[in-house]
Amino acid sequence: MSPAADYPPANHLPEKLPPEQPPQFRSVCLAAILLDRGTQSRLGGNDPATVQRYAQDMEAEVWDFSRRPLPLLFFDGDRYYPGDGHHRILAAQQCGLVELLCEIRSGNQRQAIFYSNTEANKFHGKQLTRKDKRHRVKTLLLDQEWALMSDREIARQCAVSAPFVGGIRRDLIAKEQITASTRRKGRDGKVRETAKIGQRMDDQSGATVAPSTAAVAQSAAVAVVDPASYERLLQERDRLQQQLAEQQRQHRLELAQVTAAAQDDELRRPWPMTMP
Repeated sequence: MSPAADYPPANHLPEKLPPEQPPQFRSVCLAAILLDRGTQSRLGGNDPATVQRYAQDMEAEVWDFSRRPLPLLFFDGDRYYPGDGHHRILAAQQCGLVELLCEIRSGNQRQAIFYSNTEANKFHGKQLTRKDKRHRVKTLLLDQEWALMSDREIARQCAVSAPFVGGIRRDLIAKEQITASTRRKGRDGKVRETAKIGQRMDDQSGATVAPSTAAVAQSAAVAVVDPASYERLLQERDRLQQQLAEQQRQHRLELAQVTAAAQDDELRRPWPMTMP
């Protein structure tokens, strides 16, 4: 069962704080932070090597505790739930620190889980693996409320592609871990029935007319993407991007060497003699 399923579902998707309630920044007692409530969204949990590396920097006094983004905590008035910064919090505890500067937002455990699975480590910290991203998407799809989001919306939240989400959703349906549904929740929070999307109205009777068999088959052929094939395509894309980056690095290095050589030749060239 998903960690999010252990907490009573909210009436709406977690939202950011309104402008009149900006986040707060303050030192929080590490003992008050609950790290065992399912808020870590990585597949293998916390990485001991990362925690150890952070702890070594903290002990060597080279760690910048004010560097943004700070560890993010959701506070429900009684307990602190981490949405981001699990490794830093553990490293601080390992160093024997008592407090840690954090960003505080009003919220509960469920909101911390949602944030951890959608926003945490998108652009900082230990890089997410494909398995981590798959685990995040799966966590949302296994939740009765969050699964109402469309594949496109889940992809936007988790920084992946819609076909990637669609493949995981179909896999979970095939394994009977979730049930197929045509109900979807929009960004406005309203749940809509999407089964009739794509149907047209008969001009004379006004009744809905289903699309032709050929159109349905063509749509299905476009929509179905083999997850394994898609993973291979992503791996090939990453390989080509790394290869291009290395070629660009080599080009910049060669250009710098040519420029340095030209400047050296210019300096060694004798100055022309001028007549008075």
